[in-house]
Amino acid sequence: MKQISTKFTLLLLVLTTLFSCKEGEKVLPGIVGAPNEILVVSSDKIWNSSMGDTIKNYFSQPLFGLPQEEPTFKVLHIQPSNFERHLGKHRNVIQIQVGANIDSTQLLYQNGLKARDQQYFLLQARDSAELIKLFGQKQSLIENIILQAEEKRLTEGYTRFPSKKVVALFKEKYNIDIKIPEGFNLNNESQNFIWSSLETNKYSQGLIFFQDTLFDATQFNIQISMDRVNELLQEHIPGPIDSSWMALDMEFPYIATPTLIHDNYAVQIRGLWYVENDFMAGPYVLNVILDKPGNRVIYAMGYVYYPVEAKRNMVRRLEAIINSIKTIPSQKTE
Repeated sequence: MKQISTKFTLLLLVLTTLFSCKEGEKVLPGIVGAPNEILVVSSDKIWNSSMGDTIKNYFSQPLFGLPQEEPTFKVLHIQPSNFERHLGKHRNVIQIQVGANIDSTQLLYQNGLKARDQQYFLLQARDSAELIKLFGQKQSLIENIILQAEEKRLTEGYTRFPSKKVVALFKEKYNIDIKIPEGFNLNNESQNFIWSSLETNKYSQGLIFFQDTLFDATQFNIQISMDRVNELLQEHIPGPIDSSWMALDMEFPYIATPTLIHDNYAVQIRGLWYVENDFMAGPYVLNVILDKPGNRVIYAMGYVYYPVEAKRNMVRRLEAIINSIKTIPSQKTE
């Protein structure tokens, strides 16, 4: 399943029609539903057809980089009559209409149809064949808009309830604006390296940051980037026993995607980390960011340790943090 490859507005892409926002000055209610849920509104006939299978299969594909298989989204279904009565304010909605009375095959979109920041999509077609073709053309666009919205919801919450000490450290010492929620504590800060985490008796969510002086393009070679991260992890992140340390798993499949982080070129890498000489492991997301004005390469990584349990939403929360990084112009960066 395609990941977000840029951070500029996807709404400029290929949407055939935008709903005019009739809500105007109205204050809409808040959204309902769990993060990373999609509600499909259609008749049972459509849902139980090849069209329903196509939607379920696309959005329920396993999210890459998790140790146990988890769907990219949780997909729910409801009939149109029940949608109006009970779940009209759901956060992410895809409504499907098929019939000979449909004027044209099209995708319509609105941000905030019945609730604030609700992502609402309407797929219309005269028959199932046209509908399947339309969805094939627009599926990645729909996915990317929903992913952007979910990330925005997270960072807005981080802004309201920040980890003030850690956020201030990034800004004052490293010229970086970053959204980190309260609960994250500073474990280690030395030699341009930060390790911060949120710890409970069940799980750990961690952030790792460091920066290097910019030399040349080889610093964005995937193998070189991962080797550099492993060098710093061994130096700064010890394991629970002697002669153990955190490392990126170079044997487990990983994926690297070019992207933009607030107008800065970056490479995002997903895979698994582990503890050398121990049994701890989990998923990570790593951003390697080019800050050309600051003459530096920024490495920002989020990781999760939560044995056996589902980790998708935790990874998404950490991804929102490292994707929030904005470099602050300065004549000198450390």
